[in-house]
Amino acid sequence: MNVNSTRKDSANAVVVAEISSQTIENTENKIASSLSKTAKIDGFRKGKVPLNVIKKTYQEQILTQRNQELFSQVLSKSIEDLKITQNDVIGDAVFNKFENNDNKIDMEFKISIRPEVKLGDYKSMIPEIKVPKVDNKKIEENLKNYYSNFAEISDAEDSAKLANGDIAVMDFAGYLGDEQFEGGSAQNHSLDIGSNTFIPGFEEQMVGMKKGESKDINVTFPTEYGAEKLAGKDVIFKVTLNNIQTKKLPETLNEEQLKTLLPNVENPTIEKLKQDIEQSLQNQELNGVFADEVRPEFIENLVKNHKFDLPEAIIEKEIDNLLNRSLQSKSEDEIKKLSNDKEAVEKLRTEFVEEAENNVKMTFLIDELSKKESIEVNDQEVSQVIYMEAYQSGKNPADHFKLYQERGLIPVVKMSLIENKLLEKIFREKAGLK
Repeated sequence: MNVNSTRKDSANAVVVAEISSQTIENTENKIASSLSKTAKIDGFRKGKVPLNVIKKTYQEQILTQRNQELFSQVLSKSIEDLKITQNDVIGDAVFNKFENNDNKIDMEFKISIRPEVKLGDYKSMIPEIKVPKVDNKKIEENLKNYYSNFAEISDAEDSAKLANGDIAVMDFAGYLGDEQFEGGSAQNHSLDIGSNTFIPGFEEQMVGMKKGESKDINVTFPTEYGAEKLAGKDVIFKVTLNNIQTKKLPETLNEEQLKTLLPNVENPTIEKLKQDIEQSLQNQELNGVFADEVRPEFIENLVKNHKFDLPEAIIEKEIDNLLNRSLQSKSEDEIKKLSNDKEAVEKLRTEFVEEAENNVKMTFLIDELSKKESIEVNDQEVSQVIYMEAYQSGKNPADHFKLYQERGLIPVVKMSLIENKLLEKIFREKAGLK
């Protein structure tokens, strides 16, 4: 076996191998010999089947296993020659050649090597962060919401019209076109009007309805909605208002109620509850600042100020992902046209090269940063995110999780959680917060 391993750069290597007929035969005999110990073939005793019979009977299986074993041997030799470890190799090998020629096998493939990432002063690359101040009006509005948890509920008069702050007890059924969609109907469902817990526009259109009144409510599902069939779609909800309930808020909260709202706080008071609300609102606003302002600039700085070789095969895969994602927004005719035009597809692929390179580089940077900052995500956290997504989109959690497993998306979810944890930690430190 002749193996020549050449490193293109620190993240890419090309392996060329020529495997002699003797090595091929020895490998096949070894596999056949192993099979003969358990093979059951009519006319022969177990363990006594001649190798030539085994080879003929299990020819396809032997050839497949032979190729796998020979590749494994070549890969092991190339890893040794390149002075790297198995853990340094990422992704699958990409074959340029695997040919049987004149009783020998010629193979050539590329392997991707985990690049060495030397982190710079990454914390200095985080832009200045202004911690948002929370408006007292928002604190009071949220405090009122807490009061509503302990409100006295009573039925409104028959002549009453539904208003913000009331509870609508209703039947509803959602329709996409002429068909009722799954998970879009309920009877005697209670909805706090003004809580914005339903699809945007739904609650607003209910305001002014009377008991017993029926109405068609037209809304559009958000484009990021979990159920793909409904995301971005216009739907109609046929609603019947069965009852209107009003709330009478308490003038203040007693000690028992405060303990319910602040279970981990010693001697809870209204003032401490306000402080908790303020902290919660500040975190919400801060997360918006992190996502919309700080993260994009930090990512740009991080990518721009770190130079290292990237695995070409990983970049190609990322280009494929970006291309496939872009095709989802195209019509069937556009996709059909592209499928018959290789030049147009290649031109489209080139448009994603820079983005793919930045995404791959960022993946390695996040991996290195998470080690530096001791960020970890366990399997339970990953499961919780996937299960919550299932609940929100009305899907079976177990089936949804299985789908993620089958599509190989569990590592993607885990990486996303690691990134979120990492960025929140270093951004909060930059802002001088715990």
